[in-house]
Amino acid sequence: MNCRLSDDSNARGRPAFREKCRRPRSAAFRGKHEVRHCVRDPASACGVRPGHPYLRERRARPPGDHRQTVKLRRRSADQEQHGESMLAQDGKGGEGAAAASGGPTGLPTRPAEGDVDLESSTSAGALSEKGAAKSGRAGDDAPQDGAGGAEKSDRMTQDEVTQVRALLGRLQVQCAQAADGDGQAFQVSLNKDEVELLGHLFGRGLLRAPSNIQRSAMAQLHEQLSATEFASLLSRTRGGNFWQVDVGFKDLTYTVKATPGSGGIATVGNQFYQLIAPCVRAVKGLSSAKEDIHLLRNISGSFNAGVPTLVLGPPGCGVTTMCKVLSGRAKLNKNHVQSGTTLYSGFDATEVDPRRVATYVDQVDQHIAVLTVTETAEFANACFGGLKQMSKHAFTADTPESEKEQVLKVLENFPAYMIDKFALTNCKDTIVGDDLVRGVSGGERKRVTSVEMLMSQRPLSFFDQISTGLDSAATFDICRRLTGMSRSLATTVVIALLQPPPEVYELFDEVMILAAGHVVFHSKRENVLPYFESIGFRCPRNRDIADFIQEVTTDMRAKYQFKSDAPKSESEMAQAWLNSPFSDEKQTEIQRFTDSANKRDHLLREKIYAKQAPKFATTFMTDFKLVLERQRKLVMRDPAFTGARIGQAVVMGTIIGTTFVKIDGNIPPEPNGNVAGVTQRYGLIFATMLQSMLTGMATIPVVLAQRDVFYKQSKAGFHRTLTLVMSEYIVSLPIQILESVVFSTLVFWIAQIVPFSDNSTTGEGAGGAVDTFFVLILFMVVLDISYGGFLRAIAALSPNEPIAQLFGGVLIAFCVLFSGFVITFDNIPDWFIWIYWLTPLSWGVRSVVIQVFQEDAFTPEQSEFALDLFAFQTDRAFIWGGLGLLIGYTFVNAALSLAAYKLLDFSGAGQGQGTPSSSAAGLTFDADSDREVIQRELSKVLARELSQQITTSDAAGNPADGAVLHVKSLARVSQPVNIVWRDLWYSVPNPQHKESSIDLLKGVSGMAEAGSMVALMGPSGAGKSTLLDVIASRKTSGSIKGEILVNGRPKDDAAFSRVTGYVEQQDLHSPHATVEEALVFAAMLRQPESVPESEKLDFVESVISMLELNIIRDFEIGFKTDGGLSVEQAKRLTIGVELCANPSVLFADEPTSGLDARGAVLVMRGIRRVAESGRAVICTIHQPSRDVFENFDRLLLLRRGGEVVYFGDLGKDSSILLAYLQAIPGTPPMRNARYNPATYMLEVTGSATGGVIDYADEYRASDLIVKNEAFFQEKVDQDLATKDEILFESEYAASYATQQKMLLRRWVKTYWRSPNYNLARLLFVIFMALVFGFSFFLEGKTIDRTSLAQSLMGVIFLTALFVGYVYVNTTIPVVFSERASLYRERASKTYGITPYIIAFTLAEIPYLVVTTLLFVSIFYFLVGLWANAGVFFQFWFIFFIYLTSMTFFGQMLAVLSPNQQVATLLGSAATGLMALYAGFYISVDDVPAFWSFMTYINPARYVLNGLVVTVLNCDDFIEDQGSPGCGTLSGDGLSITTWEYISETFGFAADDIGADIGALVGFVVAFRLIAAYGLTYISHLTR
Repeated sequence: MNCRLSDDSNARGRPAFREKCRRPRSAAFRGKHEVRHCVRDPASACGVRPGHPYLRERRARPPGDHRQTVKLRRRSADQEQHGESMLAQDGKGGEGAAAASGGPTGLPTRPAEGDVDLESSTSAGALSEKGAAKSGRAGDDAPQDGAGGAEKSDRMTQDEVTQVRALLGRLQVQCAQAADGDGQAFQVSLNKDEVELLGHLFGRGLLRAPSNIQRSAMAQLHEQLSATEFASLLSRTRGGNFWQVDVGFKDLTYTVKATPGSGGIATVGNQFYQLIAPCVRAVKGLSSAKEDIHLLRNISGSFNAGVPTLVLGPPGCGVTTMCKVLSGRAKLNKNHVQSGTTLYSGFDATEVDPRRVATYVDQVDQHIAVLTVTETAEFANACFGGLKQMSKHAFTADTPESEKEQVLKVLENFPAYMIDKFALTNCKDTIVGDDLVRGVSGGERKRVTSVEMLMSQRPLSFFDQISTGLDSAATFDICRRLTGMSRSLATTVVIALLQPPPEVYELFDEVMILAAGHVVFHSKRENVLPYFESIGFRCPRNRDIADFIQEVTTDMRAKYQFKSDAPKSESEMAQAWLNSPFSDEKQTEIQRFTDSANKRDHLLREKIYAKQAPKFATTFMTDFKLVLERQRKLVMRDPAFTGARIGQAVVMGTIIGTTFVKIDGNIPPEPNGNVAGVTQRYGLIFATMLQSMLTGMATIPVVLAQRDVFYKQSKAGFHRTLTLVMSEYIVSLPIQILESVVFSTLVFWIAQIVPFSDNSTTGEGAGGAVDTFFVLILFMVVLDISYGGFLRAIAALSPNEPIAQLFGGVLIAFCVLFSGFVITFDNIPDWFIWIYWLTPLSWGVRSVVIQVFQEDAFTPEQSEFALDLFAFQTDRAFIWGGLGLLIGYTFVNAALSLAAYKLLDFSGAGQGQGTPSSSAAGLTFDADSDREVIQRELSKVLARELSQQITTSDAAGNPADGAVLHVKSLARVSQPVNIVWRDLWYSVPNPQHKESSIDLLKGVSGMAEAGSMVALMGPSGAGKSTLLDVIASRKTSGSIKGEILVNGRPKDDAAFSRVTGYVEQQDLHSPHATVEEALVFAAMLRQPESVPESEKLDFVESVISMLELNIIRDFEIGFKTDGGLSVEQAKRLTIGVELCANPSVLFADEPTSGLDARGAVLVMRGIRRVAESGRAVICTIHQPSRDVFENFDRLLLLRRGGEVVYFGDLGKDSSILLAYLQAIPGTPPMRNARYNPATYMLEVTGSATGGVIDYADEYRASDLIVKNEAFFQEKVDQDLATKDEILFESEYAASYATQQKMLLRRWVKTYWRSPNYNLARLLFVIFMALVFGFSFFLEGKTIDRTSLAQSLMGVIFLTALFVGYVYVNTTIPVVFSERASLYRERASKTYGITPYIIAFTLAEIPYLVVTTLLFVSIFYFLVGLWANAGVFFQFWFIFFIYLTSMTFFGQMLAVLSPNQQVATLLGSAATGLMALYAGFYISVDDVPAFWSFMTYINPARYVLNGLVVTVLNCDDFIEDQGSPGCGTLSGDGLSITTWEYISETFGFAADDIGADIGALVGFVVAFRLIAAYGLTYISHLTR
C-alpha cells in the first residue's frame, strides 16, 4: 500500500513521511485525526489515483463486526459503449448529472446510477434513532469555530467528514482490487455504524440522494429507480406490447412559395401597395406567379427504433423544418408544400397520424408563465391519460407482481419522477415564468419543455436544440437519459444540438449532418471522421469532432481541406455523400424503410396511432375538468387584473350612479316640457351597458398571451379545442357576474333608474323597481358574457394585438352607433337598419328601456312619450326576445372562437420579417422556424458578394482564426478599469414567507482586471446572472450587501454605466431597426462626442466584420416569435451593440447561448480581442467548448445557493484550475488530456451531480482564498495610487443634438416600418369615416327635428369618442414593444428621456395629421356639414388636437402600467368616464357639484363642445347664417333654432371655442410630461 490513514501522533513521529506527504487544504480535517495523502509513488498498485486519501490495507473482519454487504457490478466495455448505466442524480436540483464512468469518452470513473444493488443482511430500517443520535453526538464532540448551532446543522462535523472520506477511499480500494474482469459482480462491506452515518447524513440533507428524503434515507435510496433501470424494467414488463417505429423518408422536399415584389421589410408604403397590387397586376395584365424557396432539398434518411441519432448542422441548415415535417407539425397549405415519401414502420400519413406518433420539443419555450413546474408537468401527464393510459400496455399477463408494483410506483407519480430525473426538484414549486415574469432560469425552463412533452410517452421523439441555455453537464445528463431510454425501450429518439461537447457527441449511435437543406452525412457515429477524410477534409487532433462537423459544412471548410477535389459547396457535399461507399448501408436501410411492403404492425398502432383512432387519450369530461382547473389557476394567479376589474366596477358604478343621482321622475307627456328625466335615463342605461362592453376589451391581450401555448399543445394533442373555449367562458363567469352585480346595484339604486315613493309621479314603483333591478342585472350579466366571448373570438381571429384591438374598437363603434340611442331608429338609413336588428347592444338597451319606462312609477302617457322620443318599440315581447338573442350570441361567439382556433394558425406570423431591405430580395413569405434558410435565399446576391470577404484560405491555421484575421484591431480603451467585489450578498423576499428573505449570493468575492476575461460558471440557478446584475448595477429589487470597487473606489452607478457594456440574455432591441442601424445607433450615442463620426462608423464596420454580420446587416430585427432574427443572429447582434459602445468593461450574460460551436468560438474570439485591447470582460457561460473556455484568464465558479467554489487563474490548458481541484482529497482525475476541462470541472465539483465533497467549504478553508484576499487588497491599493476616479462632466456620452438626431431617425423609421399600426389606422379611419358618414348621410344640411338634432350630436359624439378610444388601444402595444429595449438603453445611459419623448412625438405627428385629415375630409362632407373652408379646417384642427391627446394618453398608460392588460383596462375605464362627462349623456350643467371637476379634466368634453360649436353655432345670425344650426325645428312644431335647442339641452356655449382648443393642447402637453416622468423614474422590469 502506498497510502494510509494515520493517527496524527503517529504521523508526527515520522518526519521522513511528512516530507513526502502534504496536509489537505480543508480546515475540516484539523481535528482528532489528521488525514494526509501520499504523493511519492506515481504508479499506484491499487489502480487508484496516486495520493488518494484514506486508503487502508485490507484486514480480516473481527468477530462481532456486523457489516452490510454492498454488491457492486462493474460495467463491461460493451455496457459503457451503449450507455446502459446512469449516474446518481442530485434530487435537489442543479443542472443534472454530467459524468459517466470511463470508456471511450474518457470520462472520469464514478459510481454509476443503477450500478449499486444493496443486499443487506440487516434491514434497511437499521437507520434507527440510535444511529442518528450516535451520528449527532459526533457533532457535539466536534470543535466549534464560532458558528451557531443552527449554522452547524447545515454542514458536516469534522468527524463526519473524516469518516465519510475514509469510507469513500476504502470502497475505491476494494473496487480497484476487484477490477480483474469486466462485468462480474463483487462485494464490498459497510459496517452498521457506517450505514447509520450515511443514513443520518442523507436525512439531514448533507449528502444528496436521488430524490427528496422523506422517510428512511437508505430505504428511499433503495426504492428509487434510475431512469435506465426503470426503462429496462418497463421493457421487461411490457414484453412485446409495444409498437416500434422506424422512420424512413425519401426525396423529402419542403418548399415555401413567396410572392415577388414586397421589397423586404414590411413598411406602410409597400404593404399599402400589396393591398392594391392585385388591381395593378390585373390592369397591367401581370401574373401573380410565386417563387419557390426550398427549405429541404430532396433529403433521404432513416431513424431506427432504439438507435439514438444526433442531428448537426449550422444555423439555417433545415433541421427545424425536418423535425416539424416528420413530426407532423409543419404548415401545409398553398404556400407551404411538402413532397416525397415518409413512412412510419411502413405506414404513411394517411394510415397513421404523425402528430400522435411523434413528440416534438421545440427550441422556443412556450409555457403559461404563472403555472409551476410541477403543475405544468402534471397537466401534460393528465392530458395524455396519466397512470390509466400508461399502465394499459405496460404489463403482460405473466409480469411478476413485484416488477408490476415497481413500475406502478413510478407511473403513479410520473411527473415527479421525470422532474427529479431532469434535476428540477429544487424548482418544482416555482412558476415557469417568461421574459417579463420572473420564474425558473432559462436552463430550467428548457428542461421543463422536455419534461412536459415527454409526458406523452410516444415511440418517436424529436428534440430541437434543447441544449440552449444549459451547461455541458446538464446537456450530457439529459441526452444520456434520453439515449439510454431509447435503447432500453426501443423508442426512436432524434436530437438536434448546436454545441454538443465531446462527451455528449459520444452518447449517440448515429449522426445526421445537414447543410443548406441537404443531407451531407447520415450514418454511424464512428464513420464521421473516416468519411470526411475520404472526401478531402481532415479533423485536427486538437479539435472536437462536433465542432469540426459544424464548420466543415460552412464556408470555413477550406481550412480542413487537404485534397484539391474536395467538395466546394453544400450541394457538392450532398452528392459526394450519395456517391460514397460509406452511404451504401444507410441507402439500403432507407430503401427498406420507405417500402410500404415492409410494414411492422402492432395492435397498439390501430388503437392509438392510426388516423381513425381516438385523437385524445382522455374522455371529454376528464379533458374539460383538466383545462377548466388550469384556466381557474390562471385567473386566480392574476389578482392585479381581477382586482382591477372588480375595483373598476365599484369605482365606475359609484361615479356613474352619483353623477345621475336620483334622476327626476317627473316626465312630461309632450316635447314642450323638460325632457331631462327621459334623456338622462336613456343616457344612464346606455352608459351602463356601454361600460360593460368596454371592460371586455381587456380580455384581448389575455387571450393572445396564451395563444402560442395553445398552438403548441393543440399540435401535440394535449386537449380538445372545445374544452379550452368552454373553460374560458366558465372561469370568466364569476368575475363577470360579480362586476355586473356590483356595478348595476350601485348605478340602479343611487340614480333611481326607476323612481319610487315621492320621486315617482304615481307615488308607486318600489315593487317594480326591484323587478327592473333584477332584469337590469340579468341583461348586464348576459351582455358582459356575450360581448366578452365576442372579443375573445376577435382575438382568436386576429394575427396580432393591434389588429385585434382595432377590430374590437370598430365593432363596439358599430354596436353603439346603431344601438338606437346615438342615432334613433327612425333616423337610421335603410342600408344600415339590418345592423340595428343584429347588434347585441341595441337589444340590450331596447329591452331595459322598455322594462324601465313601462313600470308603475310612470303613467301610460309618460311611458309612451319616453319611448317614442327615441323611437323605441313598446311591445314587452322585445324584452325576452332580447335576452334570448344575447344568449344565442354567446353560443355563436363560442363557435367563432372554436373555428378560429381550429382553422387558423398565427404562430410565426407577425410584424418583423427579418428580411433584407434591399430590393434585390423582392420576396415576401410566411414566417417559418428555419428563418435562416429563407433569409439566405432572400439574400443570395448579397451573400455571394460578401462571401468573398470571408477569409477561407487559412487551412493550416487554427480553426476559426480565419474568421477574424481580417478584422481591424479595436482601439485601446482610454480609461482602463479594474473591478473588485468583496463579500457580496444579495437577498430577495421569500415569496412563501414574506417576513423572511432568500440569499441568492452568499459572500462572493472576485475581481476583473483591464485586459483580462473572467468566466462566471456554475449550474443553472447558481446565481451567475444575479452576480452579473449586481456588479453591473442592473438589479431593480432585492437587498445588496458588500462592496464593489472600481479602480479602488466605491462604485458610482451613474459614471460606471457610462464605461460598461452589458450583453443580456434576452436580446432586447428595437424591433423595427435593421442590424446595421442598431449598431450605428449604439456607436453614435455611447461613444464620446469627441470621437469623430467617421471613426465611429469605422468601428461599427469592424464589429460587423468581427461578428460576421455582413449578410444580415440589412435585416430587420423583428420579434423572436414573429419572424424576426434567429436566436443565433440576435445574440451576435446583442454582442455587437454592446461592443459598438467601446466600453471599458464588458459584461456578457450567456453570450454563446443559441450559437452553434463555430458561432460560439467566433463570438468568444471576438470578445477576446476586446479584452486584449485593454478592457475588462466578465462573462457568464453555460457550456463552453474547450476552445471557448481557453479564451478566459480567470474563473469564478459558483454552486447552487450562490457560494464560491473557486476563484483564480485558469492557466495554460487550465492547468492551475486542474491542479487546485486534483489537490483536494477525493477528487477524481481527468483521465483524458483531450477532455474538456470546463466539463470536468462542473462534474467533479458537484455543481451538477452533487457528491460527498463540499467544494465551497474547501475553498473557504484553502490557502487560495487567503491569497485572493491579499491580491484584492493589493490591487485596490495600487489602483488608488495609480488610477484616477471615473468621473464625467455630463451624464451621457453624446450631446443633446446627437441624441435628438439619432432618436428622431430611429422613431421615423420605426413608424414607417409599422404597417400593423399605421397602415391599420389609415384603413380604419377611412372605413369608420364612411360608416359614420353614411349613417347620417347628408342629414346635416337641414336639422329641423329634435330627433335629427339628437342624432347629429350622437354621431359627432360617437365619432370623437370611439376613434379616440381605438387610438388609445392601438398605441399601447407599440409602446410595450419598445419598452424593454428602452429599459436596457436607459440603464446604459445611452440617451436622455427628453430627446426620446420629443422624437417619439415628432414621429407620431405626421400620421396623426394624415389620418385625421383623411377622416374629417370623408366624414364632414358625407354628413353634409357646413360647406365653409374656415369651418372645415377648424373642425379638423380640433379633431386633430383631440386625437393627438388621446394617442398620447394611451402611450402614457402604457408607460405607467405593469402590463398590457392593465393598460387596456385603464383605457376602457377612462374612456367610459370621458363619455359620461362629455355632455352627451348628461348636460354639463346638470352634473352634480361634487363631480363637476370631472368635466374640466375630460378631453371628450372639450372636443365635443368644440366640434358642435364649430358646425352649429348661430349666436351671430348674420355672420353664421350658413350654419345648419340657424334653422328652426319646424318639424316638431317648435320655433327655436337648432343651436338654441342644442345649447340649452347640452349646455354648450359658443364663446368656449378658444378654451376648448387651449384645454386640448394642455392635455397633449400634460400627457407627454407624465409619460416622460414615467419613463424617467418608473421601471416595470424586475431583476
